[in-house]
Amino acid sequence: MFKYLIIGVITMSMIILAKPGYYYIKNYIAQEMIETAWIESKNKNIIVYPWSKSKTYPIGRINMRDIKLSYIILGGDDSASLDLGVSHLSDTAYPGRSGNICLAGHRDTYFRKLEQTQLNDIIEIEHLNGVDNYKVTDIEIVSPEETMWLKSTTSDLLTLITCYPFNYIGNAPMRWIVRAEKQIQNI
Repeated sequence: MFKYLIIGVITMSMIILAKPGYYYIKNYIAQEMIETAWIESKNKNIIVYPWSKSKTYPIGRINMRDIKLSYIILGGDDSASLDLGVSHLSDTAYPGRSGNICLAGHRDTYFRKLEQTQLNDIIEIEHLNGVDNYKVTDIEIVSPEETMWLKSTTSDLLTLITCYPFNYIGNAPMRWIVRAEKQIQNI
């Protein structure tokens, strides 16, 4: 009987350890494929899907050198896109266009470092037509019902959204908002 208990414990331990390993490897491979699709998109100036039957695709890259954050921006704001990276909220301005560009990311993965953001930090948004720089002007903690941050604007803004508190276990009750204004490029 003791022998079967030991075998059962070992088997369960292997299953418990295998699941996170599977997700880690799957996510790593997906990130490599998304990165390759983004490079190909830039080179061909068209949208390239990272794999067949993919519902999301790379539309840009966010770089925040001050906090060492750099990720591909994915088109689509469904849960599958959010699981794979920083996602563009589809009802907001597209990267490279005028208006309020809204990006969302999970607080425990892609936007984990967002809590280190400070006023006046520069956020670089790379898109198919070039690169735009934004300066952080506001950092707020709001309730999920406060959707004014998602509204279209005549100003060129960037809004980053993640759940808050960052160390919360479960569905976090608040949202961390980083708002930035587009900087005029000197020619």
